[in-house]
Amino acid sequence: MGIQTTRDAWNYNFNKEALTNNVKRMVSNYNDYVARYKKGKASIEELTRVSKKDISWSRDLLKSLQNGKVAEFEENDIQLGNYRPFHKMWVYRENLFIGYRAQTHVLFPNNSKNLLICTTGPGASVDFSALISDLIPNYHYVDTGQGFPLYYYPDSKSKNSDEMLFQVDNNDTKVDAISNWALDLFRNNYGAKVSKEDIFFYVYGVLSAPEFAKRFTNELRKETTRVPLLGEFAEYSEYGRKLSELLLHYDALSNDFVKVEISQKSIDAKKLYCVEKMRFGKAGDKTTIMFNQFITIREIPEDSYSYLVNGKSPIEWVMDRYMVKEDADSGIANDPNDFSEDPKYLFNLLLSVISMTKKIIELQKALPKLIIPEA
Repeated sequence: MGIQTTRDAWNYNFNKEALTNNVKRMVSNYNDYVARYKKGKASIEELTRVSKKDISWSRDLLKSLQNGKVAEFEENDIQLGNYRPFHKMWVYRENLFIGYRAQTHVLFPNNSKNLLICTTGPGASVDFSALISDLIPNYHYVDTGQGFPLYYYPDSKSKNSDEMLFQVDNNDTKVDAISNWALDLFRNNYGAKVSKEDIFFYVYGVLSAPEFAKRFTNELRKETTRVPLLGEFAEYSEYGRKLSELLLHYDALSNDFVKVEISQKSIDAKKLYCVEKMRFGKAGDKTTIMFNQFITIREIPEDSYSYLVNGKSPIEWVMDRYMVKEDADSGIANDPNDFSEDPKYLFNLLLSVISMTKKIIELQKALPKLIIPEA
């Protein structure tokens, strides 16, 4: 349940100002093509051959062109989003330039706060995993993602089944996504003090348990996720809370156990901590990461790579996603060094993710054995 944009290079960028400029150019170019088409100065066939440095067409965008729909730049539609795991970027979410927005407009309207359990969907190319998000997720934040929210901010009416764990109860205010039917079910099993938030984190705790994903590998590849009623409700709900706290603050944790070597300390901080492409040590040694030509991080625990999300460890996601790139079609540059004004942000991000991974592995080791009661 996430945004699939018409063209990622146009709709996403590490730098908010750069994205704003890209979007304004896209809107201007599109409106120019609308005007030319309406005046008969260009055919659809001619416009679809224009350079991708000017615009990238989708079927829906071409349909809007044919209908004469004019675009307007909406500054409020630039929001921070989760593009891939542990990979924040600014996204332009205006509906005209989005191929598929799912329910994100009722989950995160106008920077509203929410939590969303994102899981790999049936037919995903990677093993099942679940990842929490408090920002607008891309459709492939986790592969062909499905989303289960804590709240909805509805703007339209819809019908609900009485017997659903997650409901869509649409009116004009924030509503709980956990249905009253589910609350009654859980309270009948675990006691009257259980809250809807407890249920939400229980669901996330169970879905994130390594034993759950391992035991139901085949089912999770083919079917919509189902959650069992375990005997250890409190333990898995608490695990879900603690796990969420770590994952939602993955860039704000301290690290005092790795060894950092800096070969050049006298140069400007912006240059010292600039990233082009992070690499592992010699012969693929994953206990060592060469952050850049000046900085090397050593003594990374070997089991840090055993915790996987959407097919890769958090460390590898950071290494793969935070590099300087230029889109081949549009020529749009995307530089992770421009994401924060703090020159050490990316360096601290990597250290923090290493620390987060260690803490998550420790949490997983303390989980009770997954025993599913017989029906």
